[in-house]
Amino acid sequence: MKIILFSFFLIFANDSYYPGMSSYNIQQEAKAQSLNIDQGKSKLSHDRGFILLIGATSSLMASILFLAFMSCLRPRVTISKEIAFNNGRYCIKVINKTHGKIYDVNAELLKMIPVNAPGGVNLRLNQIPLRNDKICYITGHHLFKRNEHASYAVLFSTTEDLGKIWQDNNEILHFKIIAKHAFSGFVKVSTQFYHQNSCIKQGKFKFGNSLEIVT
Repeated sequence: MKIILFSFFLIFANDSYYPGMSSYNIQQEAKAQSLNIDQGKSKLSHDRGFILLIGATSSLMASILFLAFMSCLRPRVTISKEIAFNNGRYCIKVINKTHGKIYDVNAELLKMIPVNAPGGVNLRLNQIPLRNDKICYITGHHLFKRNEHASYAVLFSTTEDLGKIWQDNNEILHFKIIAKHAFSGFVKVSTQFYHQNSCIKQGKFKFGNSLEIVT
């Protein structure tokens, strides 16, 4: 009897604490609140993942744009594919295509001679002296700014008789120029290979932004 009375007391107490609600309704309300909390947590987790995805994408795009911007701040140099011969001088023309000066310009001309070795072929390098292998700077090339003397173009020359010292077409001439960008300080090595002595042309390079040799 006491147990029965105590059960009625609990039911009465619950109904008194939540007026107008039965114990079944209370359970349903608790389940609904628990479901809302779970849904809120799931939405919060989804929002965090979306924010992380946006952050990672933004960082990647920023890195790509930064690299693209910095690549524009590297020396851009064009080297003639032919060698001009005139008045006992052999000349190679270099044009600075950078929109700014390049500094600490160093040029080198090498003759690469193949030498047989056990299991392969080595290359022996003979340096050919240039008259002006070191230059402090070369002016930048501006498309819409007139340069009266085309100082963005430079001739590197040698008085060595290439016609005599370069007769074997198995040998290769290797011209190399190293320069530093004035703004970023980035250094770039530009090269040009001459595989046959038929690339030597009688005449002079045309003025300005041209690599054509005219007689």
